[in-house]
Amino acid sequence: MKKKLTSIKPDEMTAIESLAHLHTQRIKRGTSQVELAKRIGMKQPLNR
Repeated sequence: MKKKLTSIKPDEMTAIESLAHLHTQRIKRGTSQVELAKRIGMKQPLNR
C-alpha cells in the first residue's frame, strides 16, 4: 500500500514510519503516554 501513496513526500513518510515504530514499541512495553511524558520531562496535552 505504501508504494501507492504519492501524496506523501518521502521525508514525511520516514517521519510517519518512525513515529509508528515508537508508538508500537511504547505499547509493547506497556508504557502509557502519561508515563512516557513524565520520563522525558514533558506534560501530556489535555484534550478538551
